[in-house]
Amino acid sequence: MTLKRTHLTGYVLIIIQTILIILTALTFLSDRYEAKWHDYLNDQTSYSIYLNNIPTDKKDEVIDYLTSEAEKDNFLLLKKDNIENSFSLGVAGNSSKIEDNFAFYGHSILQSNSLTKLLHSNNENATLGLGRGSIDQLTSIYKFPFSDQVVIYKLDKFNRLDKTISGKYQLVGLSSNRTYNSIIKHLAKITALGRSDFTSARSGSAQDNTLTTGFLIAGILVTSLGIFAYFFIYLLSSLKEFGTLVLLGWSKKTILYERFKPFLKFTIFWGIISSIVLSIYFGRISFLVLFILFFILAALINIIILTFIYLVASLLIISLKNISLIKGHYPKAILYSFITMFYLLISGVLLTVSIYIDGPAKSIVANTQQAMQWHKVEKMAILNKFEPGEDGVQAFGDPSSSLYQDTLNFYKNIADKDGVYYISSFYGSKDWLANGALYKKMPTKPFTILTASPNYLKKIKFPLSSSALQKAKRGIRVFYLPDTYSAIKQKNFKIFLKDLSTDGIQKNDIQTTFSKKQQIAIKTYHPDKNIFLWNNDSTEPANGKAPIIDILTPANMTYETIGNIQSSGLENPLKFQSEKVAKQVLNTKRLQKYHLDDNKLTYTTVSNYIDGEQKSLWETITLFAIVLFFLIGILCLLIIVLAMAYKTINQQQIAVKKFLGFNFRQIYGLPLSLIAITSLIEMIIILIARSKIGILIILITFLVELIVFYIYISRGQFSDIINQFKED
Repeated sequence: MTLKRTHLTGYVLIIIQTILIILTALTFLSDRYEAKWHDYLNDQTSYSIYLNNIPTDKKDEVIDYLTSEAEKDNFLLLKKDNIENSFSLGVAGNSSKIEDNFAFYGHSILQSNSLTKLLHSNNENATLGLGRGSIDQLTSIYKFPFSDQVVIYKLDKFNRLDKTISGKYQLVGLSSNRTYNSIIKHLAKITALGRSDFTSARSGSAQDNTLTTGFLIAGILVTSLGIFAYFFIYLLSSLKEFGTLVLLGWSKKTILYERFKPFLKFTIFWGIISSIVLSIYFGRISFLVLFILFFILAALINIIILTFIYLVASLLIISLKNISLIKGHYPKAILYSFITMFYLLISGVLLTVSIYIDGPAKSIVANTQQAMQWHKVEKMAILNKFEPGEDGVQAFGDPSSSLYQDTLNFYKNIADKDGVYYISSFYGSKDWLANGALYKKMPTKPFTILTASPNYLKKIKFPLSSSALQKAKRGIRVFYLPDTYSAIKQKNFKIFLKDLSTDGIQKNDIQTTFSKKQQIAIKTYHPDKNIFLWNNDSTEPANGKAPIIDILTPANMTYETIGNIQSSGLENPLKFQSEKVAKQVLNTKRLQKYHLDDNKLTYTTVSNYIDGEQKSLWETITLFAIVLFFLIGILCLLIIVLAMAYKTINQQQIAVKKFLGFNFRQIYGLPLSLIAITSLIEMIIILIARSKIGILIILITFLVELIVFYIYISRGQFSDIINQFKED
């Protein structure tokens, strides 16, 4: 296929539009895929229970009861919600009586008995599909391009991530109305709520997945306008050739078809190639045929759209009389009106997009900062398994058990070793504060407490005084408050922090100096740098300049800080500088000495717990970057087309002005004024809308327009293009 230089701009626009239309078809498939997951197992249940306004002290009892009933009566307890940029499902109970396989257009995604495998897993963080990290993934679930990751958790883990037990619970596989009514009756008895509280929805959730589709459709509209402008100037520059051919007996329809034929052939060729390439890139082997069929259909739609655009652009030629074609007369009034309206329309689209993406951009910037912070610690090691061992599962929740004593002794032995850190954080969010007066002198604004061992605080260069360190080693809980707190605020926080750190301590707990004396001390520090807070929740701050610092030593630990070491994953506060350090510390001899060899402590890198979130985040950032570059790229092409139109219409006037010594601004004052005034109006609107990202986009766009316009005009490229148009 021969590609003429005069056709290159048109071919580039066709390439972009073909890809956009194919990607739009892909989002259609993605929506169907997500919708089917939303309906997963709906056909196998007729009963649902809604948990609304459950009293705080009854939440655990309610969930435990529902789980036990599901196991006893052989049905599956299922909850669905959108959590952390994924469509998540929580399951509990028994799945032996249900068909749990999942297929899409005849292709298997989830095998039978996968839910049983999850429910029987000893790993409380186990998932089907990629959750926070691949380390817990039992089996993968295909992530459709442009769709949310689907993750299935155990119900307890699901509710912890969702931070609420409220919502709809489907009783999949239950067929007895009598059993259902009995469950409702018992729940009402536990909570002292009415039957209607469990049989009707009081809340719900929804997720807006239109951002990607909106970008693609906006891109198609902008590209279509670009193609229309290109065809318009392409035909406009050939008026004299049209006149010559008309004199030779050619009809307008024949001429227009011959001019369109190269673009039609290229569109068909590129549609087939891009359909195959994108199908291979996006689809796994089993989906290859499905993707190719949908993409070829999208390519056919693209041909229809291109043909329609060309017909509309041809109306000017069709409407002109033969004598006008022969003389090459340009209808300037119509052309100037078209150019102005067209430019304003494109600018308006860009302005709208600039304002629209401000919100998502802020979220992406925040998530990017969080990802960069996690990247710095991704090579550190963390406990990923702490099994019950001979002590049994019940020992995990018993602060008086020998397991707690062994854990404390073990930590005492390793606490001061290089590269061994105790790090955890607590974020008192608005929702947590809204729960009411949990403690005396509750804070009024969200706050973060970073609990860390002295060696970690030294590692991050926190100004830890020797007196504070000595107090912590003697069993006093030392808290550093920012010196920006007022005296009254410091006094209130001291009361609050003592209540918080001593809450739940009992006499039969494994004893430390702090649990016996329960003394705390307050110090202040001057916040002058960001501190990484180890929060892996996108709704919580990744960094903070003024967190409350809690110095932790073996002497001032409580049942809670000891028990946390027995957890697994990112929630576990015991962290190591590297896998090498972890291997040295968790050696068999030491574990045997402290009776933890049967608990099978294992470790892995932090990266294995955050790779799922990192992957999702970088996909979003990449998509955003592509969209922005695409919009600016389209604008560059449109400026070239508009400059070509102005140059074509005013060839003689421009030549005369150049001969008379007019400067660049004097010759091209009209288009430059149009660009400047439009950009000024856009900037005013952006400032009113308070769109920070919009200000940046408009400034960049304005500079790009001026640079592109100047380069193409000053280098005389338009004259070459027009001459080649005439030679075609």
